[in-house]
Amino acid sequence: MDNNKIKNSIKTTKSLKIEGVSSFNLRKFDKALEIFEEIIKLDPDDYFSHYYLGKTLQAKKNFLRAEICFQKTILLNPQLIQGYIKLFNYYLSSKQLLEAGSILLKGIDNNPDTIILYLLFSKFCFDQRFYHRSEVSLKKIIFLVKNSIKVTEAEKQFLYEMLGNIESVKGNHFKSIKYYQKSFNIKKNKVLLTKIIFGQLFINFNLKNYLKLCDLFRSLEVQILNEKKIKKNFTIKKPKLKIGFMSAHLRTHAVGYQILPIIDELSKKKDLQLYAYYNHKENDISHHQFKKKFYKWNDVSSLNDESVFNLIKSHNIDILFELDGYTAESRINILINKPVPIQIAWCGYLASTGIKEIDYIVVDPHVAPNYLKTKQFSEKKFKMPHVWSILTKNYEPFLSNEIPATKNGYVTFGCFNNHRKINQEVISTWSKILLNVPNSKLLLKSNEFKDSYIQNLFYSAFEKEQINKTRLIFEGPSERKILLEKYNEIDIVLDTFPYNGGTTNLEAAWMCVPILTLKGDKFVSLCGTSINKNLKLDNWIAKNNKEYYLKGIKFAKNLVYLQEIKKKMIAKREKCILFDKKKFANNFYKKLKKLK
Repeated sequence: MDNNKIKNSIKTTKSLKIEGVSSFNLRKFDKALEIFEEIIKLDPDDYFSHYYLGKTLQAKKNFLRAEICFQKTILLNPQLIQGYIKLFNYYLSSKQLLEAGSILLKGIDNNPDTIILYLLFSKFCFDQRFYHRSEVSLKKIIFLVKNSIKVTEAEKQFLYEMLGNIESVKGNHFKSIKYYQKSFNIKKNKVLLTKIIFGQLFINFNLKNYLKLCDLFRSLEVQILNEKKIKKNFTIKKPKLKIGFMSAHLRTHAVGYQILPIIDELSKKKDLQLYAYYNHKENDISHHQFKKKFYKWNDVSSLNDESVFNLIKSHNIDILFELDGYTAESRINILINKPVPIQIAWCGYLASTGIKEIDYIVVDPHVAPNYLKTKQFSEKKFKMPHVWSILTKNYEPFLSNEIPATKNGYVTFGCFNNHRKINQEVISTWSKILLNVPNSKLLLKSNEFKDSYIQNLFYSAFEKEQINKTRLIFEGPSERKILLEKYNEIDIVLDTFPYNGGTTNLEAAWMCVPILTLKGDKFVSLCGTSINKNLKLDNWIAKNNKEYYLKGIKFAKNLVYLQEIKKKMIAKREKCILFDKKKFANNFYKKLKKLK
C-alpha cells in the first residue's frame, strides 16, 4: 500500500471512530455496531475499535461476543485498564468467579502500578471471604502510594472503605470506623454512613453521638429525595389494615427465622392484608415459604428508591415495618419521606434508627426498661409484654437430654454469634473463665471461621491471654439442622458484649443450653438479659465483667446444677413464650389495632 492510501485509510478510520463513538453515546447501537465492524475490517489490530465494539455488543446484551472483543482488546493493548475491568464485571455478573479473579490478576501482572486493579481484586477477595488475600492487596496499594504512585480521590476513598472492611472483619471496630470516616470525609454517601452507624453497635457507643450520625444520614437522604420531588401525601387508615414489611431478609436468614412464625399467624387474621417489599436478588426455600403468607409480594431489589416509594404509596399501606435498619441491603432511607401513615422499626436492627419519621420501634420491658434514664430511642416504644421477637420452632434437630460434660469429662463453652461481636475485652473475659476451669474447651462457630486467616487471628488473640490453641475449636458455616445440633456439644453458651446474640441466643434457648450474658444499658446489649428473663434464668445475667467470669467459673464447676438446668429448659421449652407464635402474634395484633 502506498503512502497516500495509508494516509487515506488512517483518515477514514479516524472519522469513522468519531462517528462510531458519537452513535454509541446517542444510544444508536445498531449504527455504532456497523461502524466499528467496518473499522476492524480496515484495521484488524485497532484495539480502540475492538473495545468499543465490545461496549456496543454489551449494550445490545450480546455478552458472549462482547467478551471476545474485550479479550482481543487487552491482547492488542495490555495497558488498557478498562478492558480488564469490563471483563471482570462481565465474569462477576455471570458468576464466573474463577475467571473474574484471574482477569484482574492478569491485569495486575501487565500493569503492576495500577491501583484500581488492586482495589477491585481486594474487594473481590473480600466478598468471597478470602480476607488475607484482600488485605495483602491493600498493603500493596499502600506500598505503591508510599513510593510516589499517584492515587485519585476516588481511589483513596475506595482504599479507606476497604481498610475499614478488613478491620471490621478482624474485630477492630474503632479502627474500622475511623477508616470509614476518612472515606466518608472524601465524598459523603449513604453506604459509608450506614457502615459508620452500624459499626457503633459493636462498641460501647455514646447515644448522643450515635443519634447525631443517624440525623446526618436523614439530612443527606432528605436532600436527595427532595431533588426528586417526591410528594409526601398519604391516605388515612381504612377498616381493613394493610400491613407492609420491607426487608432483604424474608428468606433463610437470622431475621427470617424470627419473623416467619409471626407472619404466619398474622396472615390468618381476616382484617389484615400483608404486603411484602423484598429487597434481595436471590431466592431460597424459606423465601418461598414467606411468599405464601402475603396478600401481595413485591420484589423491589431492582427498583430505585423513588419507584419503591411510589409502589408502597400506591398500595395505600397503613402500617409499614422496616426490618433491616442500617445493615447491608437496607432501604431505610425510603421511610424518611413517609410513604405510609405509621412506620415501625423491628427485629433486624437492635437500636434506634434515629429517624423522626419512623414512629415506633418494637421492644420489650427488658431491652427498654423504664429505669434507664438516658433516652435510647427517637421512636415511641411499641412495647411487647414479654420479648421483642421469637424463634421458629424446629423439631428436625436431635435434642440431647444430657449435658456433654458428662460424657466428655470436661466442660465445653460455646458461642455461635457473628465473630465480629467477639472483641478483645470479650476474649480477655472468656480467657479468665477458661483458665479457671481446667481442661475446658471453647467452641466458636461463625461463617468466617472457615477462613484459616481469621482462625489464626483468634488463636493469636487468645494466646495473648495464655490460652493454648488446643483449648479452642473453630467451625465455619453448616446447614441449619447441623448448626442446631451442635448445641448438643455445648454445656454453657457465652454471650458476647456489648453486642449480644439475638437469633443465636434464641437458638441456644431452643436447644436448651443456658446462656451466660452480661447486662448492658442499651437494646443491643440487653437482648441476652431479655431472653434469660423469659427463661426464668435471672441468675445467668451478670451485672458487670467480674461477675460474668465468676459466674462462668462457678456454673462450670457444678455439673449437677448444669444438668438440672438443662432438664428444666427441656421441660419448659414447648410452652415458653420465646417460641410461642400464637401468643406473640395475638399480643402483636392487639397492639397494631390500638395504634393511632
